[in-house]
Amino acid sequence: MSRLSLRLALPLLLAGLLLIIGGLGLLNALHTRQALLSTEAKRHLLGEAAHLARVAEQGWLGAPHMVLATLAQLASHPYAETVLILSAGGEILAAQRHDWRGRQAAGLLGEFDPARARRVAAGRLPDYRVSPDGLRMDVLLPFDLPAGPDEVRSSQRGLVYVVYDLSRGRAEVRRAILLSRLPEMAALLLLVLLTGWFLNRYVIRPLVQLEQAARALRQGRWDMPLPEDGFAEIAELGSAFEAMRRRLADTINHLVRQSRRTQAILDNAADGIISIDEEGRILSFNRAAERMFGYEAAEVIGQNLALLMPEPYRSEHADYLARYRQTGIPHIIGSSRELEGLRKDGRRFPIDLAVAEVPDRDRVIFLGRVSDISARKQAEAALQHYRDHLETLVAERTAELLTLNQELESFSYSVSHDLRAPLRAVDGFANALREDYADRLDAEGRDLLDRIHKGAQRMNALIDDLLRLSRLTRAKLEPAPVDLSALAGEIVDQLREATPGRTVEVQIQAGLTAQGDPGLLRAALENLLGNAWKFSAKAQAPRIEFGARRQDGETVYFVRDNGVGFDMAHAGKLFGAFQRLHHRDEFEGTGIGLATVRRIVQRHGGRIWAESAPGQGATFYFTIGLARN
Repeated sequence: MSRLSLRLALPLLLAGLLLIIGGLGLLNALHTRQALLSTEAKRHLLGEAAHLARVAEQGWLGAPHMVLATLAQLASHPYAETVLILSAGGEILAAQRHDWRGRQAAGLLGEFDPARARRVAAGRLPDYRVSPDGLRMDVLLPFDLPAGPDEVRSSQRGLVYVVYDLSRGRAEVRRAILLSRLPEMAALLLLVLLTGWFLNRYVIRPLVQLEQAARALRQGRWDMPLPEDGFAEIAELGSAFEAMRRRLADTINHLVRQSRRTQAILDNAADGIISIDEEGRILSFNRAAERMFGYEAAEVIGQNLALLMPEPYRSEHADYLARYRQTGIPHIIGSSRELEGLRKDGRRFPIDLAVAEVPDRDRVIFLGRVSDISARKQAEAALQHYRDHLETLVAERTAELLTLNQELESFSYSVSHDLRAPLRAVDGFANALREDYADRLDAEGRDLLDRIHKGAQRMNALIDDLLRLSRLTRAKLEPAPVDLSALAGEIVDQLREATPGRTVEVQIQAGLTAQGDPGLLRAALENLLGNAWKFSAKAQAPRIEFGARRQDGETVYFVRDNGVGFDMAHAGKLFGAFQRLHHRDEFEGTGIGLATVRRIVQRHGGRIWAESAPGQGATFYFTIGLARN
């Protein structure tokens, strides 16, 4: 009956314990977090759907833009897959995609059930459902859809249909759980490793060494080491065993160690090492050579080295040995050359051969070092192939880039013309109503016209910022020396002229220069200084600073203010398009400015980041890589 080794059993036991504890903890945490995610998603789904239904019921006729804005806000949620406002018959009245309006939801969405929609419309209660795997949830919520002033019907029933997909949320939960559990698993693994190391060092290894030494002694070998560590009883047993062994084999051990040291060097060499005599007969064949040629040492020892060579190298080798026997001059000693070897299965492969001459009493032994250079040859061939096709690859990539630039130009044209025309029409009609019919409108009507006008102005500003961001990708960089200090001073003067009633302390470090595109760097500083000017407006003593410092071998520029600041927990949203950390009622803006700054800095080979705290101002740092280059 076979016995399990203590050296194997203990690591297996400790590893199993680690896996069980860590796995159970991981599964429990994952289940808890996923359940919490589903609960929070359901609460958010029901709450936001109800809010959209209320807005639609109250503003369908009077403020449809508020309905669409609320729908768009809900559709922007990471989990939102579908957000629709339907009639009781399933016709789409509003959706996150404008081309869906007027179409039947059943024809667009395979999972939509018209019968369910009719039941919900006939009743008064929302209908919430979740898929069996818990990854999808939806709600149908009825509301009263008021009739227009020209319609003879009374109000009818409308439906809000919202679908959430939690797949990405589940993936984020799994990733967060795995990352959060890593320290615990690492600590547990460290504890197991330390315990295993202690037992191995002071119990198992000494016992195994004693067992190995006893077995070696029984087989006539005297070179096995005895334990130097361990508990006192094990150490004393080892000392007694060592005293007995020393008296028997001191002289033999010395000779055996020398022999095995030499053999170990040969056996563990990475290259094949082959020795032959003057007749070309193989005398030794190390393990690397066995792996390389496919022969066992016993199969080739005594055979001629020509066995391992294909033609024409086999004939050249025979000629070389014949010349050596005639002249006694080894022509290839001390040099290396590339040739081909022949494996046992008949395959040829490239090798690098170096030969040395070793005198041995009354004869000469040739020692060859053989390296398999197949991988190097394949790499050289692949590199040559890549070089041959590099021009084609460059042409293909250039064509792709040209296509992308053309598409981007087409998009810019569409935004500039196709979107501005209806926007101007909306603003123009609103102004006409205000000028020609102001005396016929009540206060609420005039307020609505003001809202339309402001919304059109905001949309126009957003289009301008989008076009500016688009141009940054296509504009050619024209680097030149730029006086950033002077540029910042001009921008601050413009800000003072625009708001003459404000008193702001501004400090600009003198002599700040950079190598970059002057126009793009001006746009970046306008956004950064403009933000500092805007967000410090509520400070008692507004202060703005523009300067630079040396850090890790590069110049880091910064714009600092003492304004409202922000929570660093939301810093990841700062440089994304349309991202705002403050409501536009507090501070105006489109959310494009910092995305523009990041694009400019990146195009200059730099990076940008921010530090802040609520109520303590903010500092934006950036570098310009062109300065380093």
